[in-house]
Amino acid sequence: MFSIFCLNAQQGITKTSAFYPGFGIGFGFFYPKGVNEYISNDLSSYYQQYGTNDIFMYYAVSGSLTYKIKWFDVSALAEYAIAPKFIYVSNTSDLITYGYSRFSPGMLASFYIPFASGRHAILLGGGAQYHFMKFKTFKGNNIGFRIQAGISLQFGKFNVQPLLAFNIAKAKNEMMVNDKLYDLNYTGGQLGINLSIHPPVAYR
Repeated sequence: MFSIFCLNAQQGITKTSAFYPGFGIGFGFFYPKGVNEYISNDLSSYYQQYGTNDIFMYYAVSGSLTYKIKWFDVSALAEYAIAPKFIYVSNTSDLITYGYSRFSPGMLASFYIPFASGRHAILLGGGAQYHFMKFKTFKGNNIGFRIQAGISLQFGKFNVQPLLAFNIAKAKNEMMVNDKLYDLNYTGGQLGINLSIHPPVAYR
């Protein structure tokens, strides 16, 4: 009974494939131990009145080109993330700033499981990215991996994909702080949304 309903709901969707650009925004949570150790050491001469010196959140934007065929797609992705930190020094006009960045081109693949009317689907996927990370004079790069899950919502030609992802991004022993080596690390969870405009593609 369910399969008959899905087939009828998709009779008006005649496209079996599509190629289209996309745009994404998001934010993530992580704990870059070496970066935070550097900041703590850099600010050791100041008395901390409130808050934390640690970086634990970043913001990301991405662009993609996707080829979709029925229940599967593959995307070429380029993502830029920045984790800013602003430290106000009491009784002065000084503002100390830090920025930890990542540029990550890569390839991702996703599988779709349709539900409800058949226009919408659960999305499961992942892939590999090459991460270029930078903090102050420290630079590191390495291949990393991403897994992600979300929902693909198709409204006419407008597609919205809320996503939850986990990124593995680490370059070993690229930071020296107090004679101790640390990794440049961007590993963590990420929440985001991808947007694109393309004709709906039938999942069957």
